Amino acid sequence: MTALTDKLGVNDYGMYFNNNIDYEKFKSNWDYDMQMMSRLPINWIRIGYGYWEANINPDGSFNFDRLDYAINSALANGFKVIIPFFATFDGYKTPPDYQTALQNFKKLVTETITHLRNKAVVFEAVDEAFSGNHFWMNQPISDDVINDIMNINFLINQLSVAFNSKAEFINGDFNGPGNPVYVANANKAIAKGMLTHGTHVSYHPYQKGNPELMLSLPSETEFLNTLKSTGLSVSVTEFGYGSPNNFNGSYSRQQQSDYTLRQIFLLDMLGVEHIVYFTMDNSDKTWSLQGNYYDTGVVKGEKPAFNLVGNQLQELLIEVYGYSFKNRIETTPDDFCLVYEKDDELDKLIYWTTSTSHTFNGLLMTSTPQIMELSEPIVANENNFNNIVLDRLDSSNIIKNYQINLNILKKSFSEIVSFLEMYGLKYHSEIFADLSQYDKLDRNFLFALQEEIKKIDRTINNYIETFDSTSWLRGGDYDDYQGYSLFDTGEFKCTLNRYWNKFETNTNVLLGTINTIQRR
Repeated sequence: MTALTDKLGVNDYGMYFNNNIDYEKFKSNWDYDMQMMSRLPINWIRIGYGYWEANINPDGSFNFDRLDYAINSALANGFKVIIPFFATFDGYKTPPDYQTALQNFKKLVTETITHLRNKAVVFEAVDEAFSGNHFWMNQPISDDVINDIMNINFLINQLSVAFNSKAEFINGDFNGPGNPVYVANANKAIAKGMLTHGTHVSYHPYQKGNPELMLSLPSETEFLNTLKSTGLSVSVTEFGYGSPNNFNGSYSRQQQSDYTLRQIFLLDMLGVEHIVYFTMDNSDKTWSLQGNYYDTGVVKGEKPAFNLVGNQLQELLIEVYGYSFKNRIETTPDDFCLVYEKDDELDKLIYWTTSTSHTFNGLLMTSTPQIMELSEPIVANENNFNNIVLDRLDSSNIIKNYQINLNILKKSFSEIVSFLEMYGLKYHSEIFADLSQYDKLDRNFLFALQEEIKKIDRTINNYIETFDSTSWLRGGDYDDYQGYSLFDTGEFKCTLNRYWNKFETNTNVLLGTINTIQRR
């Protein structure tokens, strides 16, 4: 089975190809992007190309200087290259009529493939053409337009094979199945025989929400099954999440990182052959994995760096370099435990949850994918420290409720302290009173209870601070909202139960972290 890192790639769409920046600025931006791409354990770079005036000489001939520069630098750095064609009018100052544009595009395809006939590149179909309009020469989709798109894609394949009988061709280049109109257009083309040639078929499963929707939405599963039924290998040549917002939703940088990593592993689990992220074009600030060339001061000599998303992708993907997907361990639907294997190496486990943070078989499950070596199999129901469940106040017996929960928490605190001491991190819990001296629920009792609640809260927060200092809680989902005064509201039961919710959640995160560390 193909290793995950052999499947991985990034887009560098080529914003510099179709705008007015000069050639030297283009090279500076491209060199910066290439420097950052070379720091990732990836195999493919996808470079989009189209009929753009920046690439047309005054006499009407094509100028391939920028494309050549990009491809040569990618190949020199050991990458494989995918070239899709873009039928957009981005590069036209005055767009021509449709038939003129169509002939221009055929000429572009023919001359580009001829020009690159001795280069080890893989050509891909026209990008997202079946959405029409912007992505197909400003034309709405009709039966005639579908035929035009199919003819261009057939031409790309025909020319590729003419120069190399063993050439790969990635057909399709479909939008994601989230839009039923685009899916209907794609299905029409498939029914007409579009996918009877080529070696792969690609699509772009951008998700509005968590990436696990690919596994459950009928539109997603049915379209993927349609592509697989053609017998072509399935490729994903665009996917990702924009931050802070884009066409597929609004996401923080941490969500962008979590969702992108999770989608990478899910696509691998689904058997996708190419997994190509959009994008590492640094000018596309919403999507890129690195800082902008100008904003970050790289142009002035500042040290280049990944953003949060790029850092976390680099860190985790390096850990699975050369590893292939083996199997998914049976879990609840919300939990994912994927086993990866590599010859002569211990298996590794990638795990996360779509639910709130909790433990599963001794693992702390969070929304951020984590990795560990599997020195032994995961055993069902294995748990060093079980989750605690605090008693919720549902009557007037506040003293009994407090005493029950205090005993549960004190036992957990003892376990946490023992673990910290094992690592030379000393911290001792405070001394708590059981408040048994109070025989009525008066103001004196409420003052005493308030002080004990503060001590519990302070103790847990100190534990969290200690764990944070070791990076054990990276990606943790502990509850750090401000505490409630027991005297600020008449809804005493509700207020106290909010504390129990907070203490239960945070303590379980700490216990889950301990279980995970002790398995490594």
